[in-house]
Amino acid sequence: MSSPIVPANMLPFAPSFLFPFEYAKYGLPDSSTQPDIDNLVTLASAMVDEYCGRTDGDSSGSLVYTTYQERILSQSPGRNINYLPHRPLASIGATQQNNLMASGFAVTGALSQPYYTGWIPSQFIINPGPYGPAIQSAIVAASGRYAFPRRDTYPMSNDPYAFVNPLTIITLFGGPPPWVAIDMTNQDYDPQTGEIWFASGMWLERYTECIVTYNSGYDPTNIPYKIKLATAAIVKNLMMRGSGTTGMSSFTLGKTGISALFTEDIIDSNIQRMLQAFVTIRAY
Repeated sequence: MSSPIVPANMLPFAPSFLFPFEYAKYGLPDSSTQPDIDNLVTLASAMVDEYCGRTDGDSSGSLVYTTYQERILSQSPGRNINYLPHRPLASIGATQQNNLMASGFAVTGALSQPYYTGWIPSQFIINPGPYGPAIQSAIVAASGRYAFPRRDTYPMSNDPYAFVNPLTIITLFGGPPPWVAIDMTNQDYDPQTGEIWFASGMWLERYTECIVTYNSGYDPTNIPYKIKLATAAIVKNLMMRGSGTTGMSSFTLGKTGISALFTEDIIDSNIQRMLQAFVTIRAY
């Protein structure tokens, strides 16, 4: 399960994957000929986010930089490896956040904030040694807890030190196991696959369950081309259907009565192919 983290003082986020100066490039009219074009772009962008599985029940979250919190059970027996579903993981530091705010792409407290979801910059630096330069971590925070495994293996465990770890033994007496902070200096992850590795905790036992707060998404100043194409295509489909009459392509009233023609989904098969690489996939 996951949920985007949005500051309490943030207004509802409304995405916009096309800038007004890009409308002509993607075959869209400007506001002089289509007065509601900005609203249609916002609607199309929101539909892209929902189709790609980036939003939760209150429409928070986006393909642009977003901070998510994921609570997941360990998925690799004997190893502290988990998979975070929202990819790519994004390395966002305070400096980058400030630069985006200064450039106008991240505006807090404004009525319209189409590029700032309220992400939280990471405070941790990853030093990969000889494999590349030090980078800002995409992981904001993490905690884990120890418990005995699935019922089909209870009371045995894959971890040899489970029965001497006091934080595991405490679960035998009822109540949920306590959460402990995970050492962030030794964690590693792959931004494209979402695989994240943690060092083992007390008594070298792996964590049974983890809560991971992390940044994901794309720089709002450099959104992938296919996302922009898909957004423009959805806008054109909306315009063909009366700027929001989503299931009807034509309507005729004549002497013989009313004739209406309905077409396929606004996010048609071509748009789905454009967005396939950006869809969140969960594997348990």
